[in-house]
Amino acid sequence: MPRSLTAISILKLSLVCGIFFLWISPAQAKEKISYQQVKYSVGDIVLKGHLCKPSGEGPFPAVIYNHGGFGGKLPAPGPKENCEALVEEGFVGFSPLRRETIDMEEHMEDVLAAVDFVLNLKYVDKDRMGIMGFSRGGHLAFRVAAQRPIFKAVIVMASAPGRGNLQKYLDQAQWITAPVLLMVAKNDTKPNDHVLLSQQLKESLEYYGKDVQLIIYPPFEESGHLMFSHIDLYWQDVKAFLREKL
Repeated sequence: MPRSLTAISILKLSLVCGIFFLWISPAQAKEKISYQQVKYSVGDIVLKGHLCKPSGEGPFPAVIYNHGGFGGKLPAPGPKENCEALVEEGFVGFSPLRRETIDMEEHMEDVLAAVDFVLNLKYVDKDRMGIMGFSRGGHLAFRVAAQRPIFKAVIVMASAPGRGNLQKYLDQAQWITAPVLLMVAKNDTKPNDHVLLSQQLKESLEYYGKDVQLIIYPPFEESGHLMFSHIDLYWQDVKAFLREKL
């Protein structure tokens, strides 16, 4: 066989092998990612949560995702989808499922217990913890980060005002120790003005000298609040922030 044809054959073989390698590697990696629904406790109350772990022994950075709503049936992508999106980026993802109640303090108890659950996982790097949440979950993530200054990254997506004194909520910014990323769509103003609240959170954090960034996205469909019901383009900003801070 002529030398030129041999070289071309080798090149083709190399390309085929390279393409084959790229094709199987993501599948192999995904198979090694573990997912399970676990139970954790708040006193005598047993709750569930979605836990996603990268392959290997770790320790890995971990992120707790807090869903919106009061509990019960949740819109997609729900806690499980966010857990899976986090683990695909190399983070331990934990999405606790809070009890079905409108009581904000009971939900605070649920999230604080979820934090303790993650801290007790032997493969989690306790010095690289993040917390995030959407709507009511964003409100809870902010308050828990203020009460437990162990986090290195906080993401608040269209925070709900919550029940109780709004000013007291804003003043908790003084206890935040981690960089904060605030995210909201421009048309997320009804029935609650989440844009205004996000701006107030930013101002409060800046007042206390905290590291904060606010991203106001273009209007999304008929209601900006729906933007975070899909893992979409905003997730690129989530990934970039978590990778930088954790």
